[in-house]
Amino acid sequence: AVVAADEKFGITERDVAMRRRRMEIMARSLVDRENKTLAEHNELKKAEDLWNRVKRMDGSGWNNDFGRDDKKRSESSSVKSKHRLERERKDKEEEGKLEQMFLLSEKRDQEKARDRAKKREEQRELAYKMEEEERRANIEREKEEALRKETPRQSLRRLYEPIFRTLWDLEFDNLNGANPFRIVIDKDTCAAIGAPDYCEVVKKPMNLTYIERKVTDEDYETLQEFFADVELLISNALLYNSSPSNEYHIAALEFKRRFKKLRKSLLTSLQQ
Repeated sequence: AVVAADEKFGITERDVAMRRRRMEIMARSLVDRENKTLAEHNELKKAEDLWNRVKRMDGSGWNNDFGRDDKKRSESSSVKSKHRLERERKDKEEEGKLEQMFLLSEKRDQEKARDRAKKREEQRELAYKMEEEERRANIEREKEEALRKETPRQSLRRLYEPIFRTLWDLEFDNLNGANPFRIVIDKDTCAAIGAPDYCEVVKKPMNLTYIERKVTDEDYETLQEFFADVELLISNALLYNSSPSNEYHIAALEFKRRFKKLRKSLLTSLQQ
């Protein structure tokens, strides 16, 4: 978790070393203070033991001398105690200052890490935008290069093929989503699909399957040729299914409406 946080905020090895150094200084200060306190305690203990031994000795001279010494030791102990308390107070103040310095340094380090992370993120975003712009520019250059290499029939196909794909994908609700205009009807198939007289009524059959072959082979030399085949398909459907109530007649009218809309949109775009 610590490593992940360091990587997130961009904390370097130098930052970690400075943090460890500050922690070592604080720890050393605490150890020194404890050692001083322990040494003073040992001195007081030794003095107290010595005085207890002297008090057990005989002789008033001894007792008077050591009584005076005891007073002096008591006064000295009081002074030492005051000095010890003063040192402890100063040590605590120093410790507090070190802690404040440490916290302030930590805060600055975190702010610097956030700034570095923000700058890296901005640089990544900028690099991504530049790469995206370069990719789009390459796509445009490839399109332009492809257009320069196109033959006239290939250029023409780019115009009429979207119209053909839309007509091929049409589905008619009155025919349960079917598109009958893809079906090939000729002398070999008319009887099998239930229209034996179709070729007698329709002299030149046309369907989307025939048109698809010509689109794939790029047989059309002009837009008018493509439009003529589609119009022939529509007129054949209306001719053979002449009754207005006929489902195929209704589908043919819808097909015609969609085709005229697509053709108009294409011609308008070419005139602009």
